[in-house]
Amino acid sequence: MDVTLPDGTGVVVRACDEEPELTDTLADLAKAYALRSRPTTLAMVAEVLLTRAKARLDRDPEGAVTDLDAALEVAAHVGEPELTAELYGVRAQAVTVLKGDRAALVDYDLAVEWSPSNASYRNNRAVSRRQVGDLSGAVADARRAVGERPDSWLYWLTLAECLAARGDLDAVAVARHAHRINPTIGRYLADPVFDRVRGRDGFPA
Repeated sequence: MDVTLPDGTGVVVRACDEEPELTDTLADLAKAYALRSRPTTLAMVAEVLLTRAKARLDRDPEGAVTDLDAALEVAAHVGEPELTAELYGVRAQAVTVLKGDRAALVDYDLAVEWSPSNASYRNNRAVSRRQVGDLSGAVADARRAVGERPDSWLYWLTLAECLAARGDLDAVAVARHAHRINPTIGRYLADPVFDRVRGRDGFPA
């Protein structure tokens, strides 16, 4: 099925047998394209593609990237920053599986650029930055994430991991705070990233 953008560019939206209802919705939107407000219809197309990509993420990351590529092309004509940011953020997750953290950082950078205050993109980028060895960048992102969402044990855990990776003893207090928010995170604290600080006083048992 094809969607024609306001500048005349045609975007091919590929079918997905595993998500027939969402594929049918996309077909209906494409058929009704000339009958509705273009920005509204394009936004709906991008959102359905995003939903379908999320549904395909685990079992078919390549298909998810295909959907997200098309959605990003469409979203460029919509003017909704949060939608564009989410498309980049989800594509980064698929790219992580397919190509690794370094490649995913390109999309996480764009997600943060489009939505600077979104703690989720900051947190995920912190994880990827730590994986590629950019520990200063990882800590900076993780600190910003907990600043935006101080109630999230996950973001505090990410910060603790980033600090522990560089041997920073502040990781102990941060891990303790994450554990205080959610006492069930013991399996995460068993990660080898904490080996350098695990024996310190105050590290959660």
